[in-house]
Order: sequence, then structure tokens, then C-alpha cells
Amino acid sequence: MNLTKPDTDLAQQSTTAAQSLLQHVKAYEVRTAADADHAIDWARKVRHARQTCEAERAKVSKALRAQAKANDQRWKPAIALFDEALTELKRKNTEYEALAQSTAQEALAGACSPEQIADVVAIVAPRESASHIVERRHAEVTDLRAFLRWAAEQDDPSLYVEPRMAPLNAIARGSGSMPAGTERRTVRDTVIR
Repeated sequence: MNLTKPDTDLAQQSTTAAQSLLQHVKAYEVRTAADADHAIDWARKVRHARQTCEAERAKVSKALRAQAKANDQRWKPAIALFDEALTELKRKNTEYEALAQSTAQEALAGACSPEQIADVVAIVAPRESASHIVERRHAEVTDLRAFLRWAAEQDDPSLYVEPRMAPLNAIARGSGSMPAGTERRTVRDTVIR
């Protein structure tokens, strides 16, 4: 198996077959018990084809993930060292810019002549290759209960909170009561054995 270029022919052939099959399924009508039996047999074959495709996709994806993980591991040390160097350079520039600002403020306070003011401007004026200090703000939730109460009071709480459905679905499958603000929904579906 070539991991750098997965076998796209099999995937494409499966897609073409599935498209053709879907057209036949949409045109197929179940009017009698024999039609229903035929549809069930057909569904079993479709399910098997789907499982085969999923197994092949998973096999190739697993190999690709392993290859990607190994590739990531190869590059991690270099990237970490570059990040550390960049952080150190930024720290040093931030210290310099802060010192330059305070030096300029002290010099400006005592500046009397145009020459002295020009010297101060030369210290704080942006240079073509210079850095500058920026402030970036981000949020951090430090009290989840307080945050959830606040989010619930907003016009659209879904902008701030997205419920994890897996635990809620587990509760819904049980016989206990549902959490506040949720409902147990039942959907009927055909199971093919």
C-alpha cells in the first residue's frame, strides 16, 4: 500500500457504484411483502458494502495517521526550539521597548530645546525593522457555574455554550428523568438483521 497516495481508484469505484445504487433505491417502490423482503435483502447487501468501504477507509486512515504522527514527532523538536527562540527574542524586545518608553518619558520631561526633543523622538519613533508592544486579550473561564449562569441569561446562549450530546443521549436512553431544559425524543427507524 502506498501511504503517500492512497488507492483512490477503489474509493472512486465505490462512490460510482453507490451513486448508481442510490438512483435505483430511490426509484424502487415497496408495494408488497415480496417487495419488502427484496428491500431487506438489498439493505443487507448495501450495509455490507458500506461496512467494507468503512473498513478500507479506516485501514488507510490509520496508516496515514501513524505516518502523520511519526512525521509530527520528527518536526516537534525543531519547532519547539524555534518557538523558544522566538519567545526569548520577543521577551528581550518587550523589555527594550518598555525601557525605551520610560527613557523617552524621562528625557521628554527634562527636554527644553528642539534638539533635545528631536533626540527623544529618535528614541520612540518607529523604525522600519522595529518591533512594537501589543496587548492581546483572551477569555479564560475560571468559574464554570458562574459562566453557565451568565450564558443562560444571554439572548442566544448557544453562542457561548455547545452541549456535549453523548452524555445527554446516554441519559435519554435510560429510564430516569431528563435534565432541565432537555427532552427525551424517540425516532423510529428500521433495523436490518
